[in-house]
Amino acid sequence: MLNQVGLVSQTKHIEFSDLTVAAAAIQKQVSRDLGPIWNMDASVDAFATLEDVPLGYWHVLIDDTIPYNAQGIHLNDDNGQPFALIAYSDEWSLTTSHESIEMLVDPSGNRTVAANSPDPSQGRVLILVEACDPSEAAKFGYTVNGVLVSDFYTPNFFDPVDAPGVRYSFTGAITKPLEVLDGGYVSWWDPLTKHVFQKFVSGAKASVEDQGPLPKGFATLRSFTDSITNRLRQNLKKTPPRGAMLTAAATGLKVKASKVDKSQKANAASLQSQIDAIKKAKEKNLDLVEVSPSAVPPVCRIMDFGKYIYQTEKREREAKKNQKVIVVKEVKFRINVDDHDYDTKKNHVLRFLEEGDKVKATIFFRGREMTRQMLGVKILERLIADVGDHGIVEFRPRQEGNTLHLILAPKKAVTQEKKPKAPKAAQPQQAKPPQQQSAPQQAAANPASQG
Repeated sequence: MLNQVGLVSQTKHIEFSDLTVAAAAIQKQVSRDLGPIWNMDASVDAFATLEDVPLGYWHVLIDDTIPYNAQGIHLNDDNGQPFALIAYSDEWSLTTSHESIEMLVDPSGNRTVAANSPDPSQGRVLILVEACDPSEAAKFGYTVNGVLVSDFYTPNFFDPVDAPGVRYSFTGAITKPLEVLDGGYVSWWDPLTKHVFQKFVSGAKASVEDQGPLPKGFATLRSFTDSITNRLRQNLKKTPPRGAMLTAAATGLKVKASKVDKSQKANAASLQSQIDAIKKAKEKNLDLVEVSPSAVPPVCRIMDFGKYIYQTEKREREAKKNQKVIVVKEVKFRINVDDHDYDTKKNHVLRFLEEGDKVKATIFFRGREMTRQMLGVKILERLIADVGDHGIVEFRPRQEGNTLHLILAPKKAVTQEKKPKAPKAAQPQQAKPPQQQSAPQQAAANPASQG
């Protein structure tokens, strides 16, 4: 299946002619280098505006700034389709290549591979597929048509051991499995601790950081790891190879207004509104949270996500405290039960009802006892009379095969349900006090009549 990537520049620093040159270079990289290694086929095209991008394309937007502490990031829109945001810089073609490759290799943001952990103290883990991150620094990139593009690792990156003659990244910068180069990182999920871990390399120093469990609200594992690594990417020192630059001259090409249908405009407007909402949330140091994903369109709110999670968990804990688990206790009788056994079982029934549990009284008929079912009915009716106000009858005695049973419920459950109706029932009772006061008045009137 052919995947389609559309590049759009929303910054004045990039002429459309430069964008087309970069798109052609990335297209060649994808078709010649990435496709055969990762077994995929894709097209990369440049468009003048967001509305010009046809439906079905994965958008890559380049702007002066993006609402993340990163040169680039790829996310998923309301329909689950991936898109990327690129911050303009001198290496914008490298970042565009980086995000385009990672979108094509892992569109969902949740693709993982089971492999040995980069941390020797751990066993088998699930490593997030981020094809460009271990060698993302510009000094490990290469040029296509004179345009700087990103290096990427191959599926052999996850091999258990290194072997001679095996290619672990396209440029050969990565020389063994799970190697992280200067300025790069790798992320994984440990099934034992259920925590996310990351390995960072800066210079000759490597460090492994435990990022804790994956919090609720993150749509993908990649979105969580990006939220951590974005603030570290700013410190990456990018040293592009000499001569690796965009060679196309700015021709000042004027782009004519293109005719687009309503569906493309609606899709562009939806994506633009999502990007604007992300920017507003970041400006206020808040988060854009999808609160109703099933709605059409999905509903999002700008909020403090950490506070939202705390309040949600607090409400869940309070709800659990107020829950009452009703247990159905079963008491079995026989049609020839004597008075002592009957009283013992009846006391059990009363105790269960006082504890707030339901009671199922059962009589099992054996053999010829089926001809004396009325004895069983009398025993259950006697039990109902003895329980009296201690409970209510949910189901009268009923016969099911060779079993007769009834169900009693605690009286407390009924009184709690009728609490809201109590004021209405109390109104006619207010008329009783005058009638009760008439008795002493008559008593007082008798001496007067005798006098």
